Amino acid sequence: MYVKLKKLHATTGAECDNGELLVLGMSVGAELQLILQKPSLPSAPSFVEASSYDVLDARISSHWRVREPLPGKRTAVPASYLFAVEAWANDPHFYDKLVDGDDAVRPIWRRWQDILEAEFAPPSVQREIAPFEGNWLLCEACSEAWMARNGCELQVCPNCSQPYRLQGFGADGRAT
Repeated sequence: MYVKLKKLHATTGAECDNGELLVLGMSVGAELQLILQKPSLPSAPSFVEASSYDVLDARISSHWRVREPLPGKRTAVPASYLFAVEAWANDPHFYDKLVDGDDAVRPIWRRWQDILEAEFAPPSVQREIAPFEGNWLLCEACSEAWMARNGCELQVCPNCSQPYRLQGFGADGRAT
């Protein structure tokens, strides 16, 4: 899923994220919150109100898992369901560890972030690439050949870093 900050919010003088942002997860409770990695805060993802963003690509990651509200936790805020990668969904303290800079959690998060970033091509990537002879791809820009990354719509040339949208990748996130 990709979103972009609504124009109304972009002109308020608050932090501006004018580009497309990958939704890394979401929290569903009294209000919908998206989990984004803001360019201005690269160390940890942020929870933001979904109503401040326009959806550019509504496909949901196949890597998200659901965590039900934590039992026994009584707060003034209604409980929420978390949709996030397995490591986060399974560990109620994952986000706190990430924000605190836990060295054991950072590489796990970075690996999941890489997987989520490659699953769907950003809306701005319009150039398509088609596999040949099985799973091989050929860069139009530099003629480099490489094997496609399985399960990923976003394919990036390892030589010149030209991004491509894998042709035949369906709306359900599966190769057709």
